[in-house]
Amino acid sequence: MHEAETTTEMNPTMTTTTRTTKDTTGLVPTEPTNTRLPVPMRLARRIIGLASIVVAALVLTGCLSETEQASLELVNRARVDNGVGVLAPDEDLTAVARDWAAQMAEVGVISHRPDDQLMAMLPAGWRSAAENVGVGPDVGKVHVAFLDSSSHRASMLEARFTRVGIGAVEGEDGRIYVAHVFME
Repeated sequence: MHEAETTTEMNPTMTTTTRTTKDTTGLVPTEPTNTRLPVPMRLARRIIGLASIVVAALVLTGCLSETEQASLELVNRARVDNGVGVLAPDEDLTAVARDWAAQMAEVGVISHRPDDQLMAMLPAGWRSAAENVGVGPDVGKVHVAFLDSSSHRASMLEARFTRVGIGAVEGEDGRIYVAHVFME
């Protein structure tokens, strides 16, 4: 079963999140519940999460550009701050995201890759995926815009997602075109 969900946002620097789900089990996934952990547990999760960010940064030094690495760190920091595990960078997803960011930068317009193309490019074994795309003067501003958009924020903080690919390419207009591809 394939499902696609698209919502329109009124922010000129971003398009909406497209979430594509492939259900191979016949079961409907449940949404995570929001329960507050005791302060010591939240602190422990945050410390472990931040340590994971450092480890991920060390593992990927050479695979991501400096701009892409900054975007990954912002995404994982937001996840840790919201009690969600960090995303592991994925080379295949990064190639998909980087390719799309480059195409957007070349034409100077942001848009989502069509679902059928995105699904065909995902690594084997995916169960659920989402894509965030945006443009701005730097990845920090794009990240803030993602967090301010409910659909982009939901994709970024989705607990089921465990891997991410990040592409960030500077266009001829001097703006940074960003694509995040999240996967479970």
